[in-house]
Amino acid sequence: MRKNSTYKPQLVLLIYDPRSGSTFLASELDKFKDISVSLETYFLQNIVYQDDEKKRHNSLELIESLKERDGRFENFIQHGYSLQECLESQDAFSPESFTRCVLASHFGAQNNADVWIVKCGIAGWHIEQIATKLPSMKFIHIVRDGRAVLNSKLKTKRVYTKGTMASDALAPALKWVSWLRHIDRFSSHFSERIIEVRYEDLVQQPQDVCGRIRQFLGLSGFGNTASSALYSNRIPDKEKALHANVAKVPVKDNVTKWKKGLSKGDVILFEYFAYDMLHKKGYRPLYLQNKMFPFYSLSFIGAFFRSLVAIFRRKVSSKAQKIMSFVVD
Repeated sequence: MRKNSTYKPQLVLLIYDPRSGSTFLASELDKFKDISVSLETYFLQNIVYQDDEKKRHNSLELIESLKERDGRFENFIQHGYSLQECLESQDAFSPESFTRCVLASHFGAQNNADVWIVKCGIAGWHIEQIATKLPSMKFIHIVRDGRAVLNSKLKTKRVYTKGTMASDALAPALKWVSWLRHIDRFSSHFSERIIEVRYEDLVQQPQDVCGRIRQFLGLSGFGNTASSALYSNRIPDKEKALHANVAKVPVKDNVTKWKKGLSKGDVILFEYFAYDMLHKKGYRPLYLQNKMFPFYSLSFIGAFFRSLVAIFRRKVSSKAQKIMSFVVD
């Protein structure tokens, strides 16, 4: 049973660039009895741009729309707590009330945690709009060495579409820098609403990192904990291969595994395009000692042109798919 009729957990959004250790952090935080972390969902960024009054009178239509946009949404709200009934019972309809109803449906009627965390990386691209529409929401951002992110993306197969999460080094490098600039821009204006933690620190000192997050969320002490397997058991079967190591004790040496996994050319390319951001986030370049264009490196030139070819092929493929879709329609 919920604590009382006025029970309102603190709402938090966990944001990240994919393959940055977000699921490991989610499993660590979900161990605490006073924190509940959702599975990955995309509903939040889909509701903050819609008219509140329109949503109030078309709750069923909105739910169906979200199911169409996000194939995981139907399973996300599979518990017995009726989302539609919750929405219709609201005196004032808003993105916050909708979010609370969705999470109540997701976590179930027996949940009485003090903090509800929504796990959604790409919602970070909409962080300013979300922060405006949900003024009480706080944000947790996990960042990982971009070279380790690249190494993971190159090796990780997509679950819901074909191919790996990356096919070159250039696009992930530019995206990593763009993502962090975007989040840093928000942090510079709303530092009291966001905390940033590094994946490497989480692996090395999980208690310290979780303690910082708990303090940021206004939770006292270190709380009671459960098994980390509880969160991993909730991950959909189709996604378990992506998060095979979540319930395992992390291998601390793996944080630098990218040094053996990436080619020299890919590392140099990433370090050149992400040089300033690597330094800003506390990551030391492996090869580049300055930001001068590494024209002397054949490895870099080779990686650069391979990336350009890969990007060109993706654009051609995307264009062809759009043409075929138009022809079929």
